[in-house]
Amino acid sequence: MKNFFLLALLLFLFFSCNTTKNSVYKQTETQIFFGNSGGFTNAKLEYVLNDDGEIFKMGRDSILFVKKIDRKQLKDIQRSIDESEFRKVQINSPGNMSYFIRLKTKNDESRVVWTDKTGNKPVEIVYNKLFNLLKD
Repeated sequence: MKNFFLLALLLFLFFSCNTTKNSVYKQTETQIFFGNSGGFTNAKLEYVLNDDGEIFKMGRDSILFVKKIDRKQLKDIQRSIDESEFRKVQINSPGNMSYFIRLKTKNDESRVVWTDKTGNKPVEIVYNKLFNLLKD
């Protein structure tokens, strides 16, 4: 009987171990939301990049950790946003298939929504860089 409880305890501990990294979503001072919506299903695909380099996929009922990028990649995105003068861009043109980037800081929020016809090349470059982070 003693061996049974010992075996049960060992099995419980074995199955309780978790080797995957659990990241909990937390808001940071600066966040970059990006994604797209529309199309035939009108589905929305949204990600958020926090200023600590963590990327999360935003779902209806969940927020899932995707990956953590390194400082060099994060600085490259921040530089691209500054070079595109994102905060000055005034585009709010949703369409059948819309793309968006929203930059949220402690003090303000900037949002750009565009379609293939109303795009802004520098902003589209930032958008493509953000999505390329997901592929690595």
